[in-house]
Amino acid sequence: MKNRFKKILLSDTINHWLVWMIYFFISWSFYSEYLPLNKIDVSPLRLFLFNCCYIGCFIPIPYIVIRWKKHLFHQQRYLLFFFLVALLFVASSSFFALLDHLFLLQNQPKWFFTMGHLLSRLPYLIILSLIINWIQLRADYHIQRKQQAELEKLKNEAELSMLIAQISPHFLFNALNNLNSLIYTNPKQASGAVVTLSDLLRYVIYEGSKDAVPIHAEVEYLQNFIALNVMKKRLENKIAFSVNIRSEVFIQPLIFINFLENAIKHGSLEQDSDFISLSLYADDQQLVFQCKNTYRFGLSSDTTSGVGIRNVKNRLHVLYPNKHQLNIQAENGHYDVHLTLNL
Repeated sequence: MKNRFKKILLSDTINHWLVWMIYFFISWSFYSEYLPLNKIDVSPLRLFLFNCCYIGCFIPIPYIVIRWKKHLFHQQRYLLFFFLVALLFVASSSFFALLDHLFLLQNQPKWFFTMGHLLSRLPYLIILSLIINWIQLRADYHIQRKQQAELEKLKNEAELSMLIAQISPHFLFNALNNLNSLIYTNPKQASGAVVTLSDLLRYVIYEGSKDAVPIHAEVEYLQNFIALNVMKKRLENKIAFSVNIRSEVFIQPLIFINFLENAIKHGSLEQDSDFISLSLYADDQQLVFQCKNTYRFGLSSDTTSGVGIRNVKNRLHVLYPNKHQLNIQAENGHYDVHLTLNL
């Protein structure tokens, strides 16, 4: 992005120089052909000095117009802008006629210092001012686009940081509740669970702040989370997780955990037929994640619109704009999440 922006600025600078070089040679050619026709004998050196002085005085005018336009248009003083530009153009055209008199003094034709001669540079002033203004507008447009892109990036990063910050407390509260119940039922398992919880928290804190992590790291995080939860009696043999990774891809961390948490929190796992089933498939082009669980009507108000799910939707909108499809269905006692990421 930065290299492309530098190329744009460089091309605009070249365009400015190119315009003035072309006008210099047009002016040179015009006077070289036209002065002999009017029997005005001017040496090449004198004509060169005249042209350099003429172009040198001409160059600032379009940029003065641009500066006035930015300042006065911002203040909505349009009439003053057009009045000042007209005054500048007339004064400049008259000044260039004076340069003709100073450098092309010998054998002046009758048309010197007539109204037509005094205003003869007006078309060039108008045309070149429009060309330079267009080049400058083009440069300003690209600068504005770059600034907007940077602002959008900062906004997205700030929003993403806020969303990740919302994940950690939510996860921690659930994990501590699980450990609290496990301490009384199986203290030995609780000790191992503390180590697992430490690994989970380390992943959330250190890996969760990264732009991307290997898919196997995210899978390991989910497996550890499941291992911590299946220690609870009601979840034993209820959670299945199948993984099919055909290519080691990188994804944004902590994308799937809210779906699993939601299934554990709101799912119905009291009967033998109840279950939580997760599957993950990944290759170079696509990642497909599915989380399916049973639920009972009335256990929760609306499992598709909780804080965790809204969090995931917002993160996907920021991280994978127009590159993801998220379908959530809750019907016939089954809650089904199907997420596809285009990598």
